[in-house]
Amino acid sequence: MNFDVLVTKQPKDGFIARPVLWPLVEAQGATEQEAVNRVKRLLRDLINHSHIVQIKIDTNDDATANPWLATVGLFADDPGWDDFLTQMKQYRDSFDQSTDAV
Repeated sequence: MNFDVLVTKQPKDGFIARPVLWPLVEAQGATEQEAVNRVKRLLRDLINHSHIVQIKIDTNDDATANPWLATVGLFADDPGWDDFLTQMKQYRDSFDQSTDAV
């Protein structure tokens, strides 16, 4: 398994090594190689004694509902809706004709 490790030189002395995907795993060393070797041991121990599980969390149906459903039928009783649709069709047709000429 390969891990990207961020190695940071400390202002006074030493180094800190942190796996990029697991920034809470951290090892310090007097040299860069020492810090990397220590973080490697930490990762090996973590992987050997851990596993990942998936869990399902029940949520409020409103939180996961389709947001577009709230607007369905919004213009059903609007007297100008049909006129709007007609004008949109005319605009699109004229736009299509103007782009065909290019």
